[in-house]
Amino acid sequence: MSRNLGVRDCYNCGHPVEFTSPAHPITRDEAGRYYDEYEGMIVAMAECPICLAKYLAWIDQRNCVNPVHKDFALHMDIIDNRPFDLSYLSTFNDEPGEEDLPVYDVQKIETWHRVAKIR
Repeated sequence: MSRNLGVRDCYNCGHPVEFTSPAHPITRDEAGRYYDEYEGMIVAMAECPICLAKYLAWIDQRNCVNPVHKDFALHMDIIDNRPFDLSYLSTFNDEPGEEDLPVYDVQKIETWHRVAKIR
């Protein structure tokens, strides 16, 4: 079991997640027994707007007591306003709690259209 999912987009359907709370230092309630290790990390609650899965978005780990990757500072890409990692919201790990599960099962549908040839 790992704290993080190792993805920046929804683990279930691949769509970019959206923040549902302001960025804030991780709380003891969010980190649970791992608080002493992750104290100082900046996070935000997030949700997939397509399947409605719930996440804790990892935004900035530079001030974290014990960063996961010590060889470089992990922080949100300011250009596209996306987290650098996610964990499930209620469990703070890579296994979801029931309340984190997607509401919708997203299936990809592709439509092909013939284009006119240019002469």
